Amino acid sequence: MRIGDFVSRKGCGLRILVTAGPTCEDIDDVRCITNRSSGRMGLAVVAEALRRGHEVDLVLGPVEIAPPAGARVTRIRNARDLLAACQRLFPGCDALVAAAAVADYRPARRTAGKIKKSGDGLTLRLVPNPDVAALLGGMKRPEQTVVGFALETAASTQARANAEAKMAAKRQDFAVLNSPAALGAGEAEVSFLTAGGGWTGPEKLGKDAIAARILDFVEKRAAGTGSKS
Repeated sequence: MRIGDFVSRKGCGLRILVTAGPTCEDIDDVRCITNRSSGRMGLAVVAEALRRGHEVDLVLGPVEIAPPAGARVTRIRNARDLLAACQRLFPGCDALVAAAAVADYRPARRTAGKIKKSGDGLTLRLVPNPDVAALLGGMKRPEQTVVGFALETAASTQARANAEAKMAAKRQDFAVLNSPAALGAGEAEVSFLTAGGGWTGPEKLGKDAIAARILDFVEKRAAGTGSKS
């Protein structure tokens, strides 16, 4: 199926939920736990989906890049906000592209104001955040498509095994395997995993090209399942 054929044949596009950017887990009023996600990958998916004529709901963490015009944007700060927004939006969508980089832990207690520096050390007790991808995977209907990302630092064989386990546990249909080198960059070395279809790659691609591969898969699977909101 050529790019764009899905929209022209169906007469209208899919409704796609995209998560992008980091989450910030506040320690106090000025400090937080986060990661180096720029949001570029998720926003590239949004831009490509809009270009193809799809409706896009974007749940966006704190980023400096403006989202593409045309998406319905829900701004969030932390993992629990992200989960609540996605639980509200996902049932009405045909697909989810989970590109947000969610903090696995948050401070057990948020301090009001600013923690003052002293000569002593500071110990933070962290508690697990909800596993957003797993909880949304548990909500998935058969006709919905879920795309996930696996960022791994292990050697390639172990990285692929980790990504396969994550896909199965979180009921994902397609996964993009990358490394920390992708954070904030315009391109990344990626491999693609399709449930039941195995691996392709690795190959170095710009994030626009990665987004196009993701949308190709989403459209192809939607055409095969008859998915329509």
